[in-house]
Amino acid sequence: MAAARPLAAGRAEEAWLQPLGRYLDLMDRPLDARVLGPSILREIHYRLLLSALGGMLRRLLVLDSNASRIARAIHRLRREFGTPLSMSSLARSAGMSASSFHQHFKAVTGTTPLQYQKDLRLIEAHALLAVRGRSVSETAYAVGYQSPTHFSRDYRRKFGKSPRQDASRMDAETRISG
Repeated sequence: MAAARPLAAGRAEEAWLQPLGRYLDLMDRPLDARVLGPSILREIHYRLLLSALGGMLRRLLVLDSNASRIARAIHRLRREFGTPLSMSSLARSAGMSASSFHQHFKAVTGTTPLQYQKDLRLIEAHALLAVRGRSVSETAYAVGYQSPTHFSRDYRRKFGKSPRQDASRMDAETRISG
């Protein structure tokens, strides 16, 4: 089996965009969604598996492959992103040594497990700041940071502006559209 390559964005293919459009059209029609949704979703999966991304997706589906073990670890990271997780614990849950886990994680995602967790925290923080009335400190602690200063520094690095600036901008946009 070929080596895994990092998850990456690619050009959307018409073959799976069409069924995706049909699937999204079902959102306002609950009966159609229940009856037609599963078959359209199955077509989307089929088209994706045959696409240029298919090889990577198939590796993720192989039970107990390194890629599927990393996928389980990613699921755990997504579920528990706000709690302190040791990388050795994640490696054990994936059934790998710490060095092997780090190597395979980076091969599948293109980033390290710690950076992946940090990105999840910052993305969640970005969403939380959109909710009015939440301070930067509250947001930092809510997503698992121990220091609001460290959080602000990471946030600025990721999004190009401080969390306070971003919250003010989002608040202003809400007032304008509301």
